[in-house]
Amino acid sequence: MDDILRIEKDGTLYALIFPQDLAVKDDVRFVTQAEDGLQVGFFERPAGYEAPVHRHRPRSVDLPSIAEFLRIEEGRVSVTVFDDIWQVVGERTVEKGQCILFLRGGHALKMLVPTRIMEVKQGPYPGNDKIFPDA
Repeated sequence: MDDILRIEKDGTLYALIFPQDLAVKDDVRFVTQAEDGLQVGFFERPAGYEAPVHRHRPRSVDLPSIAEFLRIEEGRVSVTVFDDIWQVVGERTVEKGQCILFLRGGHALKMLVPTRIMEVKQGPYPGNDKIFPDA
């Protein structure tokens, strides 16, 4: 059984939901594809493994959408995923120990209980008037 839930519409992937302790096959497992605007992967390495010194060099990238990653650290959240014209694509409940990656479209969150979330997304933050449809 695959532990990754895909939220799709008409063959377009909008979001992925997966556990924070996703099983790793071999030593590396990415939940994203190489062309996705934000990459999420899991690595398991033995003691003594060393990643060689490296950096991610600046480059110009055309991002047709800004991806956002959430890790639910405590609590439970109702998540609604929208397409680019604000039609609902899917609704799910995400809880402690799960992650969600929004790759495109829009989304809404409703906390069902007191909740703590870690969020990662591309910056810089453009301000509320650039992200909310009616701001």
